[in-house]
Amino acid sequence: MFGTRHRVGAKHANKSRPIIIRFHSRPFRPLILTSLTKLKGQKLGIIVLEDLTKKMLNLYCKTGDGLDDIEKHRVVTRQGRVCIRNADKSLTLVKDHEPFPTCE
Repeated sequence: MFGTRHRVGAKHANKSRPIIIRFHSRPFRPLILTSLTKLKGQKLGIIVLEDLTKKMLNLYCKTGDGLDDIEKHRVVTRQGRVCIRNADKSLTLVKDHEPFPTCE
């Protein structure tokens, strides 16, 4: 299931380091990421994030800038791309930093 995996960053006392995991088989990646919704609200101290390129990370941050916490939760990543979750739970791909559509 897992191909290579390693920790990143320097060791610090009483602080865990992030782990980067490359999946051996591509179908496992979306399966794992979508099954994480079952863990929401359980306070396990585990955060799973997609590793984004600098360009996509910058787009993700700019898309969420200036939004309140509820609106920021609508900005998500899927397979390395930045998307906005719509009211009907569909996703709209963000191609460039564009005005954020509000839920009314």
